[in-house]
Amino acid sequence: REEALLDTFLGVDLWYIFIAFALTIIATLIKTWRWALVLTYSQVQITFQRLFGTYLVGTFFSQFMPGSSMGGDAMRMVEMSADSGRTLTSVSSVLVERVIGLLTIIVSASIIMLLIPHEELTGTAAWWTIHTLSVIGVIGLITLRMGLFVDPVVNILTTFKLGGIGRKITMLSQALRGQLGETSLLLKMIGLSFLANAATMTAAYM
Repeated sequence: REEALLDTFLGVDLWYIFIAFALTIIATLIKTWRWALVLTYSQVQITFQRLFGTYLVGTFFSQFMPGSSMGGDAMRMVEMSADSGRTLTSVSSVLVERVIGLLTIIVSASIIMLLIPHEELTGTAAWWTIHTLSVIGVIGLITLRMGLFVDPVVNILTTFKLGGIGRKITMLSQALRGQLGETSLLLKMIGLSFLANAATMTAAYM
């Protein structure tokens, strides 16, 4: 078994590995650009080099640290809060960047499954799950953009003497609504997300 594994590694075409690595870096650069758009809109002036380095460290936390699938995003929030001195804006920028990225992945999968149907997938639980998540994701994005349900949640928290948490939720919602409320910004982020997804999927194929 070990010899077979070694033979597999020795038989790998390093050219494909190089292409996959290059595409992964390109995808990360595009994602950093997507994040930079949100921060620039929020008037947070951080160099692209700094953002790219932070994104790489965040990716390491998410991919290699045990139990840290969301650790990379948390790390980016902390780092950007320290750099900018604006905690809510930093947190909302990472949330917006991540939400747009995940949503475009799910919507892309949904569109591909509709345009290129596969008999073994159509009508299965996975097929319905992808389309359902796509619809829920779009509705969730609209909800965030319009700030729906925030006031009732804040009122409930205030009733239970948790008004401080309610105020922070209100401020975070306002930051999210501001960043998601600019149509041109939203369209640019979606376009960059599709480019990043294409690079990532091609790298995985390689």
